[in-house]
Amino acid sequence: MYRGGLDRFKKAQALEPFSVQQSGSGAKSVPAAVKVQPAPLVPPQSSHLGPSQSHHAQQSGGSSIAGQEAAGAPRPAGTQFGGGQSTWQPPDWAIEPRPGVYYLEVMKDGNAIDRINLDKKRHIFGRQVPACEIVLDHQSVSRQHAAVVPHKNGSIYVIDLGSVHGTFVANERLTKDNPVELEVGQSLRFAASTRAYVLRKNTAAFFPAQSLPSDQIRRAIEEKRLFW
Repeated sequence: MYRGGLDRFKKAQALEPFSVQQSGSGAKSVPAAVKVQPAPLVPPQSSHLGPSQSHHAQQSGGSSIAGQEAAGAPRPAGTQFGGGQSTWQPPDWAIEPRPGVYYLEVMKDGNAIDRINLDKKRHIFGRQVPACEIVLDHQSVSRQHAAVVPHKNGSIYVIDLGSVHGTFVANERLTKDNPVELEVGQSLRFAASTRAYVLRKNTAAFFPAQSLPSDQIRRAIEEKRLFW
């Protein structure tokens, strides 16, 4: 009996490695489970969808940016002044007018957006910044497009300087170097630009308020007291 018990003990020891191997085989199933864990690396699937999602995000982002730009679109820019270094000279009848009498009201879509005082002997309009007094930022406008010139008779004239797409006074196209009067209330346009420049006249500038000398004021007060 003792020997039989010893045999069973040895057999149990011999079987232990198999139980360890079985548990080891069970551990091999863990690597299988470990392989499943990278499955959360389902980035293959999400990464497969990523390009379309990112493309959609880019599109939606771009549209939102465009919407912001549209919502915050700036108002039309004001008048840009250039260097006025053109060698073009106005006719002999040109004069430097009284300041504040004539001005051009800049109109855009029916709204007044700016004002240009005509207080010089010439005002050249065009795209060439160094040469022109008034810079027109429109691709249809010539480099030195036209000139607005005050006449010694008190009128305002417009002279086309050989523009490609034309200068228009009251919707009539001018011929090169032929002065045409711009009357008060008439519009001036340059090429395909949608801005219109309407001539205005401030008659009050002809009669500036003059203060009476102090002695005249004193005499006027004393004369009034005679009738009190």
